Amino acid sequence: MSRLTTIQRTVAALAVAALTVTALPLAGCGLPFRDPYEAAHATVTGVRQAVHEAGWVTVDFEVSLRPEGSPNAVSWKGTTWQRYGDQPASETEFVSFVVQRAIDPTRPPDHHFFDLHEITEGTLRIESVRYHRSEVLGASAERPWIRLEPGNGLLYSGDPNPSFGVFDRITNPDLGVLDPEWYLRLLESVDMYTAGAAVTDRREEIDGVSTDLYRLSCYLDTRQCPYPDDQDPLLEMFPDYHGIKLRFWLDGDGRPRRLEAELNLLAGRSSGVAYVGKATMTFHGYGEPVDITPPPPADQISPWPPEA
Repeated sequence: MSRLTTIQRTVAALAVAALTVTALPLAGCGLPFRDPYEAAHATVTGVRQAVHEAGWVTVDFEVSLRPEGSPNAVSWKGTTWQRYGDQPASETEFVSFVVQRAIDPTRPPDHHFFDLHEITEGTLRIESVRYHRSEVLGASAERPWIRLEPGNGLLYSGDPNPSFGVFDRITNPDLGVLDPEWYLRLLESVDMYTAGAAVTDRREEIDGVSTDLYRLSCYLDTRQCPYPDDQDPLLEMFPDYHGIKLRFWLDGDGRPRRLEAELNLLAGRSSGVAYVGKATMTFHGYGEPVDITPPPPADQISPWPPEA
């Protein structure tokens, strides 16, 4: 065999070996390629399921809604204990519910404080039965609770003669912006591009838990963020413009430890009045059962609306 033939055979063997090594990661090493956008989409849209699978969660929240550049504002602060599974229910204790209203523009705004306690049967406000206890509802001392059927809400206004304009209506605590499930449903609905664009390379510690930070921005009721639809009370109030920016921190199980939201809302193009909503929610106590007060019996529920 000539020296030239030997060299040719050696080169051919090396070429085959190189092709074999190149193919190994795809065929034999268990490292199939996965589109990073698909991976991000699975993570983001799976947040709600991951929370539900925990069975229980406690959420501390601070939420506000205000006309942009106005002293008027509504703010809520409290804790929600949520139980998932076959009999979903939640209980919310409001430690602060304040309507700040400048009825006379020449004077500082008045602050109206409302007491409120809520028990909910279900996981989504628009589909759930809710029980509210508050001194301002006009219920009797013997029957301190009122029952709200799905789709019904309440108005709490700091104005003794409310006009029931947009500002008066945002005092409704059932708009969804207080409900952790509202944000979980939103994340579940986003498209692949929106989810992929939300990924960051930042890792942060939340209450001793290592988390990945995501940033998401979209318009509600669009292809990017189909939830909620235009039947949602919030979108009915703000039909023309409703953008949202979200930051959320996910732990190793894909569950949120913290969520921050900023909503930009427009109350009709003709009015030109823009509203800003802000929400901060901290999730903890996953899988730790708590005692949720059961729905009150019929003999503790006052007729609603109040009888004249």
